[in-house]
Amino acid sequence: MAVTDAPDPVRAVDDPFCPLASDGTTRGLDHAGVVTLVGEPASSPLDLAGPALIHGLGDLGDGMLVASLWDVAPDGSSDRIATATCLTGSRDVLALGDLGTRLRPGHRLELDLSASRAPAYPVHPGPGRDPWDGEAGPPSTHRLRTGGERGPRLEL
Repeated sequence: MAVTDAPDPVRAVDDPFCPLASDGTTRGLDHAGVVTLVGEPASSPLDLAGPALIHGLGDLGDGMLVASLWDVAPDGSSDRIATATCLTGSRDVLALGDLGTRLRPGHRLELDLSASRAPAYPVHPGPGRDPWDGEAGPPSTHRLRTGGERGPRLEL
């Protein structure tokens, strides 16, 4: 699975100053730079309280990773639970922060991963370039291993 910033960065259509206020329009964007991991629907209420961590990222190369966790209802409507970003490299864990929500029966979790989310987060200029003042370079691609014990996993 690959996450790339592509020549056309992923655009945030929500308010960058209030990242959790959303109408769900950024979830599951039809964009080459977004990978979505989908969970199974909850069979009973599930309280999510405390830290949320994504493990198993491995060596993603030089760039940026943006992760958004969503509560998706059976009708497809969604609420963003958390969003986090980090500069990649040999980082193996990304902290999404502390959660405090209830996943209702029939709802599922979705995790969107992308290499950009402009203008909320600056587009990384590419390998070996400073993210704040570097000139744009070629698009970067991050390869994620899926499945097994070493693939990405969400710890709640």
